Order: sequence, then structure tokens, then C-alpha cells
Amino acid sequence: MTLFLLAVFILLQVPTYSQSQSPALEIVESIPIETNLDNADIRDATDVWLEMINGAKQMLDFEQFYISPQKGEPLDTILSAIQQAAARGVKVRFIVDSRMYKTYPETVDKWNALNKADVRAGMFPEARVLDFGKAGGGIQHAKFFIVDGEEIFLGSQNFDWRALKHIHELGIRLRHKDAVALYQDIFELDWKLCEASNSEKLKIPVERKTYKTLFQLISEVKDTVTFTPTYSPKAYIADTTLWDEPQILNLINSAKQEVMLQFLSYSTRARDGSTYSAIQDAMKAAAARGVRVKMIVSDWEKDHPAVDSLKALS
Repeated sequence: MTLFLLAVFILLQVPTYSQSQSPALEIVESIPIETNLDNADIRDATDVWLEMINGAKQMLDFEQFYISPQKGEPLDTILSAIQQAAARGVKVRFIVDSRMYKTYPETVDKWNALNKADVRAGMFPEARVLDFGKAGGGIQHAKFFIVDGEEIFLGSQNFDWRALKHIHELGIRLRHKDAVALYQDIFELDWKLCEASNSEKLKIPVERKTYKTLFQLISEVKDTVTFTPTYSPKAYIADTTLWDEPQILNLINSAKQEVMLQFLSYSTRARDGSTYSAIQDAMKAAAARGVRVKMIVSDWEKDHPAVDSLKALS
């Protein structure tokens, strides 16, 4: 599974900040219209996405779980902006997961058909399907897009019309060329993996390299922020020091007062049916040494067998 986790720590004192300087990191949200939970100080994902896409001059690279639009909804506006970017000469590439493509093939098929039918090459987004099951096991679950190699949006939002209007989501807009370069390398690798998985080649070589692991940024609330990129799976990581699991465990193991976790789901059951307890063990150890551990999960977890993992924590 290709996954991206953000380790972000906000420090309260900032020595200098220019009013004309754009923040390097902005927190973005999507709030269900059925609720009154909107935070007026945090911009909506739809507005931020449109601003980024409409500002693209050379390149837009999207890696998403799937694409599921509905006419008249915000995602429909986003997809129109993407097509307009391609029409004005921006190179647009899109990767989706193979399993979810079977459920939602319409947008991918439409773009690729238009590319084949139109003599004006590149006037529509080019979409590829990644079979990560063949390439490395699991699914392509990353959700990010890169603009001109200079800024990136990372978050929990799927390219699903419901994600922008009816689901609670969080993300960040990151403006830092060196940090973004790591994600550009990931996209380029996965773009090649799309070809490899389609041609029955199960693996492609991964060039090992060392990335800078900490980036000092300025947030939209004028705080300094330490940003650490992490990702999975380990077999397709150029710099294995940035593998998700040890970074997550390090955060929990280094906690002194409180750990707050919020997920769609939580389970100690691995894909093959075995027990995976590394994160659970870290949370228990934190609680045992006096750290307050709080977790929120979706109500999807109320039924068996998902609820069994939660019960084990108590």
C-alpha cells in the first residue's frame, strides 16, 4: 500500500515573518454541510484545490485512490479546472488504483479516449491505472497532487464528490521545492509502475537515495513548523529512513503527556489474518508510563471483527 503520513509539530514562538511572504504550510479542511463544525480560520479544500490548479503553468501530477464525480457537485468543478489546465498547455498526469478503477472507470476512460481521438496531443489529462497488488501487494492509496514541481496538496480527501461536501477531511498545502521533490520522485516511480503492472512485470528497480528528513516551514498562523515526509511500502522507498512504521512508533514512543489519534478504522489484524500489534503495543506502553492516549475512529468500527481491536485496548 502506498501511503503518506505527515509528522507535523507546531512551535509557539516565531522570530520573524514577512507579511508579504506566503506561508509554506497551510492546513486545509472539508466539513460535511450537514454539520456546523466548520472552522472559519481554515480554508475549504475546494477553494484551495481550485487556486492551485488554476495557478498551474507547466505541470499537474495527481495520484489518487479513484475518481468519482457527480454533476453539479464541487468535484465536477475541480475536474473542469483540470481539463481547462490541460487545454491551456499544462501537462496533466493522473494515477488511480486498479481495484477502484473497476468501480469508477468513467473519468479515466473518457480522458484517455479523448486523447486518442483528438489530434491535439496533450490537450486532455493522461490517466494511468496502477495495479499495486501485482507491483508490491496491497493498493494504491496515496492522495496527493503536485503543481509545477513547487507545491503539493496532501490529505485524506479522495477524488470523490462526497469528500468535498459530506465527509470530514483534513489536508495540507505545502510550498517547499525540496520537500516537494521527494513526492515528485514517488510519483515518477509510480508512473513507471503503472507500465510495469500492465506488462506483467511485477517489480522495477528503486534507485536508493538519501533525502533531507526535516524541513523548517512557516505555517499560515505564522508558527514555525517541522515537517517530516513518510511513506510506504518499504520495498518501494528510495530512502528507507522515511518508512511510515518506525516514524509513527517514534512519535508515540517519544510522547510525554498526550497522544491523540483519529482514523477511519483501527485494526490489529494483518491482511493475511495474522496479528499486527506494533502500534497497539506502543499505545499501551505510552499509557503505562502515564501518557494520556485518546483515539477517535469512525462508527464503522462498532461491529465485529473491527470492534475487537478496540476492545483489546481497554
